Amino acid sequence: MTTPKILVITTTAGAGHNNAAKALVKAFESLKRPKPEVRVQNFEPLLLDALDFTNRFFKWAYPTTYIKMAQYSPKLWGIIYRQSDKEAKRSEKLRLLISRFLGRRLVRFVINFDPAVIVCTHFLGSEILSKAKLTGKVKAPLVEIITDFYAHHFWVSKVVDMYVVPSKYTQQKLHEKGVPLEKIKILGIPVDFRFGERHNRDVLKEKLGFPLNYPIILVLGGAFGTTKIDEIIIHLGEALPKTQIVLTVGKNQKLQRKMAKIIEERKLRVKLLGYVPNLDEIMEVADLLISKAGGITVSEALCKNLPMIIVEPIPGQETGNTKFLVRSGAALRLSHKEGIVQMVQRVLHNKNKLAEMREKAALVAMPNAAKDIAELSLRLRNLNETTNLYGITQKK
Repeated sequence: MTTPKILVITTTAGAGHNNAAKALVKAFESLKRPKPEVRVQNFEPLLLDALDFTNRFFKWAYPTTYIKMAQYSPKLWGIIYRQSDKEAKRSEKLRLLISRFLGRRLVRFVINFDPAVIVCTHFLGSEILSKAKLTGKVKAPLVEIITDFYAHHFWVSKVVDMYVVPSKYTQQKLHEKGVPLEKIKILGIPVDFRFGERHNRDVLKEKLGFPLNYPIILVLGGAFGTTKIDEIIIHLGEALPKTQIVLTVGKNQKLQRKMAKIIEERKLRVKLLGYVPNLDEIMEVADLLISKAGGITVSEALCKNLPMIIVEPIPGQETGNTKFLVRSGAALRLSHKEGIVQMVQRVLHNKNKLAEMREKAALVAMPNAAKDIAELSLRLRNLNETTNLYGITQKK
């Protein structure tokens, strides 16, 4: 008897989709024990990037176009995002034609790999596999994970057997686009299991070298595009000397050198970090997060019940995420970075407000999303047959 194979397909269009996929693979690995409810005792998960199966130019252009537009022309990106959401059907045939043509290698791989179930953390994977699913060449159930709180029309595909969304709001928006409610599960956005763990905050502060008696503001500097992170740090550092600011800049060494110089010259109480593998621990001890509104980042913060200030969200998916977070009470939105000090002071000096935001974050957090999605996927695999939205019955 062959070992069932689980295929997780990501697309490197920002780090979020990859992080979600990695969290899912970890969750699948954790389920490699006899579990009656999923009826699988042994299986092999495989993670791959859909762009690795396209040509070199498309692999570069697909993520770069969005990143550059978001950095240098966010308003234009917002217009394109909104219009493509409203008129997605007009471009659907062309998008599918391009995706299928450039993704032929991925289709061949999937057919030969013959997975028991396919999970996509970006819509490109389902676009590429759409024709093969329709013709029955790919028979595995296809699960699509929407990694933002607003469901853009690009996520909608008639070959997806099950959608996973992070909220009732997302479910409703997807349903309005024609997806039956029975094909939409509210399980959350998958994040690493560590973000669902709880530790003693004082012990962690000592381990991380943070003061015990100062509030901690975490600023995710690597997430900021055109927003000038240096101005935000200078304003906060000079106005809040009795606050520990922690700034992460990811793998941006140029920004790290620039910020190190500013922090030293101005003698700011700022702990500067590059890429941090223990972001979960820093979020655990933080009192407030200042960041952009990427779906994975805010989901990690929600799992840590961490109040957020979203600064100048990029028009498009970030504004959709921000609207959800603000309506939920877990975040505040700052449209102009010049008001950052006043907003931070208002929140930090109001302990009841901070506690309320933590409670609201806990209400919408889904720390077990990765495991729940993995178990759902395995249950789909175990069905004797599954019917896609075209009504094609696929024998197992």
